[in-house]
Amino acid sequence: MNNKRVFIFLLLLIIFPMSVKAFDFTCDSGNHYLNDSFNCSITGLNTSTNYDSINGEISVPDLLSCSVNENDTGLTGTSTNNNFDYKGTPKSSTLLKIKCNVIKEPSEDMTVQLLVNSFVTKVNGEESTEKLRSNMINVNKKVTTTSSTTSKNRSIENGNSLLKNVTSDADFTFSKYVTEYNIQVLYSVKEVNFTYEKNMSSAKVTLASSDTVTMDGNKVNVLMEDVGTKSFDLIVKSDDGGETVYTFNVERLDKGEGLYDKNKDATLSKLELSNYNISFDSKKLEYTITVDSTVDTISVSATPTVDGASVVVKNNVGIKDGTKIFVIVTALDKTTTQNYIINIKKTIDYSLAINSVIIGGGALLILIMVLSLIRVLNKKSKDDPIYKYKMKQKGIDIDKRKENIQTEVVPQSVNPTDVHPQVEAQVQTSEQTNVVNNNTNNQGNL
Repeated sequence: MNNKRVFIFLLLLIIFPMSVKAFDFTCDSGNHYLNDSFNCSITGLNTSTNYDSINGEISVPDLLSCSVNENDTGLTGTSTNNNFDYKGTPKSSTLLKIKCNVIKEPSEDMTVQLLVNSFVTKVNGEESTEKLRSNMINVNKKVTTTSSTTSKNRSIENGNSLLKNVTSDADFTFSKYVTEYNIQVLYSVKEVNFTYEKNMSSAKVTLASSDTVTMDGNKVNVLMEDVGTKSFDLIVKSDDGGETVYTFNVERLDKGEGLYDKNKDATLSKLELSNYNISFDSKKLEYTITVDSTVDTISVSATPTVDGASVVVKNNVGIKDGTKIFVIVTALDKTTTQNYIINIKKTIDYSLAINSVIIGGGALLILIMVLSLIRVLNKKSKDDPIYKYKMKQKGIDIDKRKENIQTEVVPQSVNPTDVHPQVEAQVQTSEQTNVVNNNTNNQGNL
């Protein structure tokens, strides 16, 4: 039967040969923006193979421009734009290197992929065709950021060079002693206005920024055409030579994003476990680790993103297979919470399992031997509990049967006066006959 199955399997392989991927197509990970360049490569598993031909055409999305810029030194041939045709014996696992550039900015963040629809290799006259797909490539909309070109003098010792107050239609709180601010506005906001008040009326305030940020008197206007951050500096100089720079970073959020409120921030900036790497990401809320069967406790170190938020760790002692460790973060508002979960899987200790089986099997064997010995010793005895059980299963009560047998065998006491006259006569005749026979025997002996 097994030989028949093997034969069928081999026959199917001949009729429908399995496709084995021999080459990989990989590109640099990360985010790529307009005018960025990155590299891709085609790697092969058989570096000692002599190829009669390696050829194909790379299919490239319209956001990118790609071309083969390097081949293995053991290969000779040509490449034109996205087409390539080589032959020879590669000296390394990297057959081809491709350089790509982002030539068009997407309207929103996208992932794209490079393809070689027909990657053809020929060895000893035998041709093989594969379809190669690269990993997914991130092409992102560029975030527009403007920054000042000042020396960023943050000195607040001279009160004459400070701003007394700054107000805005954006939500933020100003303090004359705080010189840098990160401000967020929703996607629907396309313009942000600021109004400042000097601490010393004679001080001069100048603006350092791009042409999309303008100042008129004590008012500053910021145009937010794109999603991203725009920054500007207000440079305050007093008559006595003091100078202070206030920086405002204004971020326009993308569609669907909400304003950040640190009072409701229940995230962690760091989460570490003793002896285990979980590749922590503050946005990833659940992790799984495998621990040794003897592990009982796991030390957890957790740091909240916002100072003052509280962190509580539960179930990290008395670890079992399937235990869930909870790291509970409570924000400053005392109501917003978030749970980070670590799932525990324990390895199986096969030595303990084997010992348990051996001990359990030994106990069972001893029990069987004891029961067998009892049965042998009581094999013919009606007191054998096993025999009683089996007979009871057949509807026979051994104890009652024993009582009946004793009643039948043991005679009742007989009163001589109750003997029947005929029986008494027979007994007397029998006794007389026995006396005559005894006398005759005695005379013969004389």
